[in-house]
Amino acid sequence: LTRVKTQSYTEADGIRGALEKIAKLRVDHPDDLDPSEFGPQAVADFIQIARMVTYSDMANRRHNPGRALRRNLARMLESVEAMVACKERFGLEFGEVQAEVGDARDLGPVGLQDGAVDAIVTSPPYSIALDYVKNDAHALEALGCDLGGLRQRVIGVRGKGTRNRLSNYVADLKASFREMARVLKPGGRAVVVIGNATVNKREVATTEEMVGWAEEVGLDLERQMPKIVYGLYNVMADEKILFFVRRQ
Repeated sequence: LTRVKTQSYTEADGIRGALEKIAKLRVDHPDDLDPSEFGPQAVADFIQIARMVTYSDMANRRHNPGRALRRNLARMLESVEAMVACKERFGLEFGEVQAEVGDARDLGPVGLQDGAVDAIVTSPPYSIALDYVKNDAHALEALGCDLGGLRQRVIGVRGKGTRNRLSNYVADLKASFREMARVLKPGGRAVVVIGNATVNKREVATTEEMVGWAEEVGLDLERQMPKIVYGLYNVMADEKILFFVRRQ
């Protein structure tokens, strides 16, 4: 996902050409596509993510596999082309991206030292309102992931019962903020997108508590902005973008 979101623009022509080839094929199911057959890694990654999104559409929304796949490929291409157009219109130069798999609660293993980071942009899980493993189970299984192992590690999912999961969530988020404060340079910024979730028909005041957790470890709230929520009205009323600055 990270590679597709940050690097697809470099292969926009190749992606467009791959989609033209796919349009000429009889593709009735994501299983009918082998991403490795469509050129460079960025193109293969793009097709792979479209397949994973389609698996979720099939499982959660009962969408027709072929139509859902074609729609997802087209919509994703629109986003890539919009990014290319934006880059050209405003004369932007994008930096290099290195994607690493790590743990927000302990960033040491991926090589992030104390005070090494200028800025962080992140969106933590919305308390325990959404079971991320269950929600994306079909896509994760298609990628060969161990769902049981993920369930023991993923923030907002691990634990049994509402009380235990909430307790684990709070501990995990506090650990994540400690790591953000540790790796940020003094004066560095952390931008966090979060919102209050509804759990068992009760709103969990994640946003307000999060500001307190951040300030405890040296991240001061600089400002906040409202953000409209699309698609998660059953678990989220609204979101906020919180801007923190690392204390000097």
